Amino acid sequence: MIVFSKIIIAFGLVANVSKHWLQVRSFSFFFIFIVLFFSNPCLSVLYAQEEDSKQTISNNKYKQIASNLEKLYANGELEEVIVVFRQSCLESDNDLAKERKEFKRIKNELKANIYSILCRACVSLDRPQLADRFLGKLFAIRADEDFQEYWQTIRETRSYDYYVAPRFQIGLSSGANIASPSPQEFFSIFNATNNTSANLTSEYNKFGTVFQQPQMLGFRIGGQVVYGFTKNISLTTLFSTSSLRFSYTDNAYWADSPNSFVKLFIRTERKSFHIVNYFDIPLLLRYQFLPKRNFKPYLLAGGFYGRTFTASKQVNIQEFPAFELNGVRTDLLGNASNARLDISDLMSANNYGLMAGIGTSYAYQYFRFSFSATYRYGINNIINPATRYNNQELVYGYHDVFDNISLNQLNFQFGIAYITYKAFKKRGNSL
Repeated sequence: MIVFSKIIIAFGLVANVSKHWLQVRSFSFFFIFIVLFFSNPCLSVLYAQEEDSKQTISNNKYKQIASNLEKLYANGELEEVIVVFRQSCLESDNDLAKERKEFKRIKNELKANIYSILCRACVSLDRPQLADRFLGKLFAIRADEDFQEYWQTIRETRSYDYYVAPRFQIGLSSGANIASPSPQEFFSIFNATNNTSANLTSEYNKFGTVFQQPQMLGFRIGGQVVYGFTKNISLTTLFSTSSLRFSYTDNAYWADSPNSFVKLFIRTERKSFHIVNYFDIPLLLRYQFLPKRNFKPYLLAGGFYGRTFTASKQVNIQEFPAFELNGVRTDLLGNASNARLDISDLMSANNYGLMAGIGTSYAYQYFRFSFSATYRYGINNIINPATRYNNQELVYGYHDVFDNISLNQLNFQFGIAYITYKAFKKRGNSL
């Protein structure tokens, strides 16, 4: 009806601006345009009222069906209960057929009443698999209620045979990470003149460096999937794209004495800042406490695997020259330079390790909001030894080669997920 009115409005506009024979009839079209334009909101209201009326009719229809099913159950016609449900609520006469769209749109309370009758009928008919199916649908609707009390309306005895818990969760997550390199073996293109390697090793950033250098804070964004085995134990993955950042500082010293009166010095400080981008897939077991509370703390433990796709390095070099004349030292103004390099081919393709953490979630109807903090312990060397010296500009221009290092991480992430529920049967119990 609304679409039809808009077509007429558009037609009236076109006709009203024509330069031909519409001069006589322009007033008529203008009048139609005004009437339809101001009546369009009314048509919208009428359309909404019509939809509400259809919904009311559907609710009343299935309310009567629920009443008929209850009467059939009370009369002991249990098979007929299932037959009427198939014919009234399913797309075909099959237990596993899809539910009709009209039935899906009715009030949840009506659907819950129908599922309750079906559960009782299936229990009495000793058809546990079909009963489980309807029970899961029932508990998914009644996710926020006391199931032990509600179970009494389905079955007067053995009220503790079932409990309800999230079965499947899927959603989004994002957060931040802090990386801390752990050097395993040191490499340098220089040799120390004092026969020690202490002044040739790099000084790597720690977790706390992020407070002095906020640019060390990385990020991650991705999704989360949780599959529940029981009300306490589930399997979780937080697949994401992660940007890890780490840095190190090198200092080199050069000294010369042309004669007994003059000494020359140069100290070179090189700061290297790295960004490595991974696509990672952690796989974790989650143990959840207080499953009946809205706030649910949990523990996480498992491992992770990451695949490198890009990496870059920024080098900043500062020189500090000085000379000493007759024992008096004078510092001079040195040069500074910087460069950004692509180091993707210098990195190992894989990054994997172990992880553990804690978290909490808040359940609201069919959604769950979560926050977790995890520690990742890197196992492998993230540098590719075969290409360590391949970047000529880095090696000969900036005198820099990578050590063998692994990356440890602190990760913090927020998430939101949509939940589907399932009724789990307790061990040792059966219908």
